[in-house]
Amino acid sequence: MARHVVGAAPAALIGLRDAVRRMLKENGPPPQGEWAEFAVLAPVRDLPSRHAATLLTFDAVVEALGQVEGLWRPQAAAGAGR
Repeated sequence: MARHVVGAAPAALIGLRDAVRRMLKENGPPPQGEWAEFAVLAPVRDLPSRHAATLLTFDAVVEALGQVEGLWRPQAAAGAGR
């Protein structure tokens, strides 16, 4: 996952997390395009007890994005008033 995060757009990473969650919990299709290699996680859908562990990395990335955005927004707002 780490090599995919650097340089990726936040919206793309959130979309990836959502796609993997749908794949595991809703029997959705595996991620496509640049994220197609995450299809290797598809067999985990048959192991509900492993869903949380599998999604942990994806959820952590999205949480980190939210924290970074929270740090960035107040600084941007303060600079806008100058």
